[in-house]
Amino acid sequence: MGPTNERIKDLIIKHLKDELTVEEQLELQEWIRASDEHRLVFDRLSDPDGLNEELREFHEIQAAIWNKVDARIKVPGYSSTVVRPLWPRVRVYVVAASLLIIFATSFFWLASLFHAPSKARSVPTPVVAQDVAPGGNRATLTLGDGSRLVLDSAANGRLAVQGAAHVSKEKNLLSYTAGTEKVASPAIVYNTLTTPRAGQFQVVLPDGTKVWLNNASSLRYPTSFSGYSRIVELTGEGYFEVAKNTRPFSLKVRGLSVNVLGTSFNVMAYDDELRSKTTLITGKVSIAAASGNSVLSPGEQGIVDHSGAITILKDADIAAATAWQRGFFQYANANIADVLRQLARWYDVEVVFTMPIPDNYTFDGEIDRSLNLSRILKHLEKPDLHFHIEGKKLIVSK
Repeated sequence: MGPTNERIKDLIIKHLKDELTVEEQLELQEWIRASDEHRLVFDRLSDPDGLNEELREFHEIQAAIWNKVDARIKVPGYSSTVVRPLWPRVRVYVVAASLLIIFATSFFWLASLFHAPSKARSVPTPVVAQDVAPGGNRATLTLGDGSRLVLDSAANGRLAVQGAAHVSKEKNLLSYTAGTEKVASPAIVYNTLTTPRAGQFQVVLPDGTKVWLNNASSLRYPTSFSGYSRIVELTGEGYFEVAKNTRPFSLKVRGLSVNVLGTSFNVMAYDDELRSKTTLITGKVSIAAASGNSVLSPGEQGIVDHSGAITILKDADIAAATAWQRGFFQYANANIADVLRQLARWYDVEVVFTMPIPDNYTFDGEIDRSLNLSRILKHLEKPDLHFHIEGKKLIVSK
């Protein structure tokens, strides 16, 4: 049984007030993903420009309904004075709370007095000169002989036989299973899964390890693991759920080695980022860099700069580090320039700065990765910070 309307109302208000716990964030995200109607409700109540308009329209409806009520029933001490619309500067969560409470307690109750079916109001689609759609499940698989398969257009089912493994695809998931054919001492065959900018994909490796590959990333791995260890190579960003095995699992990424036995973690190591970040969710991993080794415990993040120095963040923001794997961007006091770098990769745009961005221009919040770029930029704008889309260029100006 899903959460009640009262529970969802509380979660949305807490979201707008930035008071959600990690567990509550996951609960709200699950409800949003359950249906298009849920997502529409959430989007409308999270849009600061639309909230005041919604409230003004509601007051007009409320006045009309109360006029009908006055004509049919007498309520002692009732005054039909309509509340004035809130000024545009009122904080967004106050308006949202008003909408949620008023809609839940007044509008639907009064409408039920007359047993009249409510007529859905069409939601206008914002018109923008240019826009950019979000990324999706796109990837290319490079086989051992150098041939390439475009996975987003490949049919579901078996794609190839690589060494002793069968390669299959099911929607956005690539998987490797041991073949039944007898192969005498098969040579080690390597495959590479590559996502473009504005792409993502998933793969289940031959040992059962699950990997979510973010945009502009690649993963090189053998089609069967043999010998003492399991070694794969990553560029970009990936989320790993390593299958338990007696052989250690090693991840090589940008001068960094992450060694595990069985655990779940996220590694972000793009070339255009100043630091690589390994965030541990469960289990235990060791990080080896130029400066030495460090061991992470659950909830910690290992940060490695270009010199190879390791810094351990004891209380890491796990939800923010793994939000992309759940279909979101999540930020806490993030510099706008850092936010725009992530958006550039997911929407495959070039960010052009016509002005320097001060360090105190920060952003807190959660963004659905399925939104068009213009919807997101609307929430990032400031009085002296403007965004304009020109083809595949995102222009940042005053």
